Amino acid sequence: MLPAHERDLIDLFVAETGYLLAETLLLLGETLNEEVRQRVRSEIEHRIFEPYLRFFHLHTWYQGASNWNGVCNSSVAATFLLLEPEPERIQRALEIALTGLHTFVETAFAEDGSSSEGVAYWHYGLFNLVALSELLYACSAGQIDLLAGKKLKLIAAFPAKMQLSVANFASFADCDEYVGFHPGIITRLALRTGELTLLNLLTQPEDPDNNWRLPMMLRDILWWDGSQPACVPPEGTRLPAGGTARLVTQTEQGAPVVLSVKAGHNDEEHNHNDVGSFLLHVAGENLLTDPGRGLYSRDYFGPRRYENIFANSYGHSVPRIDGLLQGTGRAFSGALQGSADASDSDGEKRIALEFAAAYPCPDLLSARRELCVITRGAGVGGVWLHDHFQFAQGSHQVEEAFITWLDCEVNGAIAILHGQHHNLRLSIEQPQGLQFCLEHLEEQSQANHKTQVLKRLTIALPEGLEADVYVRMQLCCKEKLIC
Repeated sequence: MLPAHERDLIDLFVAETGYLLAETLLLLGETLNEEVRQRVRSEIEHRIFEPYLRFFHLHTWYQGASNWNGVCNSSVAATFLLLEPEPERIQRALEIALTGLHTFVETAFAEDGSSSEGVAYWHYGLFNLVALSELLYACSAGQIDLLAGKKLKLIAAFPAKMQLSVANFASFADCDEYVGFHPGIITRLALRTGELTLLNLLTQPEDPDNNWRLPMMLRDILWWDGSQPACVPPEGTRLPAGGTARLVTQTEQGAPVVLSVKAGHNDEEHNHNDVGSFLLHVAGENLLTDPGRGLYSRDYFGPRRYENIFANSYGHSVPRIDGLLQGTGRAFSGALQGSADASDSDGEKRIALEFAAAYPCPDLLSARRELCVITRGAGVGGVWLHDHFQFAQGSHQVEEAFITWLDCEVNGAIAILHGQHHNLRLSIEQPQGLQFCLEHLEEQSQANHKTQVLKRLTIALPEGLEADVYVRMQLCCKEKLIC
């Protein structure tokens, strides 16, 4: 058991280790010393089977809405199927596990299939479930299929809707920017659900050198034929229940441009206070980013979590209101407006969100963010941001923020972000006379074991009863940028 998981008798590592050892015993059989086989069985009985059958309801994950439910219930159930000799105990364990897993499918994923934990935890929460489902499918001659049904198909479609390029995904919450997948699991999930967009994920399979999970390694070998179809370019999507949207265009030279934005609320699984956060991804690189997870520690998963800029709103491309960060809790929220697949008959695609409720500011009546990508004509590939703030009374301060890992140059109302293949030019179009300020979050980046330094570009808006800002974002190949 890992130290951060001490509240449960069975945690992620215990459950997965039991499953790994069960398959090891099955594969190696009598080639293992009898004493070793008996010791393994004894430890699994003591550490997993007994606590699960007697105290399953005391585990915080049992009917929870996070990846823990999928991982632990699936791993334990599979271990019972592989090792337990008594049919009555197997039946009871499966009753317990399937009850918990029903809750997992219904509550860990929104009605549109979204996972607030992000794509990496979507993968982690499901791959043991897929393995268990196939065990039951085989044992029942196809009569039991946990992957059947409309909800599972929607869940299976989620990662492709968060994909930015081949191996890059929207890094909201505690999700990493780069995600690899177990190709055997993805192939089998695509087969059972009929969701062919999953095949996009095979372009970047999990690195086998970093994989200690024997059950997954075996299924990668047995269920994946090694094929890697070309990745289909992303299209505009909108997941209203999950609160995310994706706008897509391309530069004049044909480089793909993807804008991803998040609404939602600030009490999600692996939550960050990031309502209104967005990232701009161009030709395989994040120019403006959502920085993803901070350093996993006891503090990060405890009462001090939101002292960390990777979890609070200071480390995201969202405003501060009167010096205040976004609040923590479900009531602090935002809602998407408009449609990400709207017609671009005017050469633009737009998405808007209202997120005044994300701030503990009673006077804030409205905070509306509109993002627009240029799809053709002059300025194709560019992006516009328009934020509007309306207060009930008094004069209030608004500070805009743009987050990036890239090197930056600031010159008054112009900021240049230097990417690998493209530079991004941000210009404050309205109000006139404002300027960018640049903060290097070096200490916080080091404290979270990041290899790069996160940067925060800010704009202080004029104080008043209302505030508006228009920021233009222009892309250019590095050698052609003119400031």
